[in-house]
Amino acid sequence: NYLLEAVPKREQSVYIGLMNAASAPSLLFPFAAGLIVRWVNAEMMFISAAVLLAAGFIAASRLPETRRKS
Repeated sequence: NYLLEAVPKREQSVYIGLMNAASAPSLLFPFAAGLIVRWVNAEMMFISAAVLLAAGFIAASRLPETRRKS
């Protein structure tokens, strides 16, 4: 897990709690997508999802290496 490797051991529980709290709104994304599909067709939603997926992959691939050397 990137987060566990990027933060000091003493502060891991705080960061995990913050990450969980920050990701909680993502539970509403399926409902929001269902509402958006009413105004936009499903094909446009799939294209949008593909673009967001590609952007996330590019952003994640640019993260610095945090693995500790043993």
